[in-house]
Amino acid sequence: MAETKDLKFKNLDIIRKANNLTVEQMMGRLGKTRDTWYKWQAPDGEIKSADLRKIHDMFNVSVDCILDIQPVKIYG
Repeated sequence: MAETKDLKFKNLDIIRKANNLTVEQMMGRLGKTRDTWYKWQAPDGEIKSADLRKIHDMFNVSVDCILDIQPVKIYG
């Protein structure tokens, strides 16, 4: 399994872990498979805008944070 530092969307992995979710649990809640996670995390991977919206709604974080434009801030 890849470590967070090796992932394209590092903040998304940090957010997932902070919410105590496995990749399978998070992707299941998004209606996606683990394969989609690996496609997102590939060097040329992209997250579709509809999926970004679902992630935003699930975790209440900005798209800039999901895409590693802004740093992730975990409280509590």
